[in-house]
Amino acid sequence: MKSKLQDNLPRKITRNHNSDDIITRLEQRQEKQKQYHDQHVKPLPALQSGQSVSVQNPSTGKWSLATIKEKIFNTPRSYQVDTPTGELRRSRIHLREIPSMPQSSTTTNNPDNSRCSDI
Repeated sequence: MKSKLQDNLPRKITRNHNSDDIITRLEQRQEKQKQYHDQHVKPLPALQSGQSVSVQNPSTGKWSLATIKEKIFNTPRSYQVDTPTGELRRSRIHLREIPSMPQSSTTTNNPDNSRCSDI
């Protein structure tokens, strides 16, 4: 006995369905899939020109230092980056922000020095 495949792809288009109905069902399935995808996605913050980042090499998976040159405006998530080996175009998913080091203050936070003496 053969079991019928169950998936969301149309296998057989019967003659009593018109193409508008098929397109409508396809759009509904795509919208439902988008909702499931968007439940677990968080937007990545935009990067600024000159910002230091780590860039991932897709073939090796290793991360190296780079600097953002510019955002490519005709694509939603692409950036031009400068690396020691040259310029690359990378998607935002392959770029990670490098946290800036906080500058050390000249005064130390000593609780004894913070008290005012009333002498």
